[in-house]
Amino acid sequence: MMSMVMINSIIESLLKGHGYSTLKECSKDTSGEKDFFLVEDESLDVFNFDDIIEKEISCGCDVPCSVDSLLYKDGILHIIEFKNTIVSGRSKKRDIKLKIYETILFFVKEFSLTTNDMNNIKFILVCLNEEIPTHRGVSRADLSVRIPKWLKFIHEYTGIEPMVHSPKMFLEYLNLRN
Repeated sequence: MMSMVMINSIIESLLKGHGYSTLKECSKDTSGEKDFFLVEDESLDVFNFDDIIEKEISCGCDVPCSVDSLLYKDGILHIIEFKNTIVSGRSKKRDIKLKIYETILFFVKEFSLTTNDMNNIKFILVCLNEEIPTHRGVSRADLSVRIPKWLKFIHEYTGIEPMVHSPKMFLEYLNLRN
């Protein structure tokens, strides 16, 4: 299990000059004519990891890809990516993989995470209902247990458990909605 010292070190470091955000703000999509929020909940404090990366990386190089938010809950560090588009095609899948890898590299470099630490990290992809992969014989309620083949590499190569949720299932997973 990731030690409390390690978690406190990560949280303390990220809070320096950054503070908390909300799931609603982190799920904001500004690519359309009108801003769209994939998740409306504002009750849970999370880190807007995109903002943290942009402010922390000042090497004069391209800013690494990063997931949208981080949440520490029940001894697990959740790295969360929100998608308001269909996740299909090599390019979109590659973009998500790159965000995961570069986020992990940031943590390994900044906090010297080990393979054991990664067993206490989960990656959650939150996307609209119609974009969650379907599988014969699996109900929508059980879809989070069916991980698309293109995401299975995460657990195999990093030890990080991937999950896919609709916004509603995501809030239920976090126990924010009954």
